[in-house]
Amino acid sequence: FYRKALEEDDTFVLARWGIAQALIGAGKSAAAVEDLRVFVDAVKAPGAPAEWKPLQAKAEKQLSEIDASGAQLHKIIDDYVETRYPRRT
Repeated sequence: FYRKALEEDDTFVLARWGIAQALIGAGKSAAAVEDLRVFVDAVKAPGAPAEWKPLQAKAEKQLSEIDASGAQLHKIIDDYVETRYPRRT
């Protein structure tokens, strides 16, 4: 539904919001990042409807949580690699 809406009008940012929420709901948070960022940028633009502001806060929170999860994952991987293959000095 949302993808079809974007095919017909690629400026329909609420479709981006819908796609991002569907991806997050399906456990595909990383795939939602681009759509969340496009949505947040559109909401910050002059002339964006005031009704979108509450969704902006939620989208920014979701982006922050995704970034934090990614950082945690990178740390786990780095720690694993370091214990498995210690650097020789």
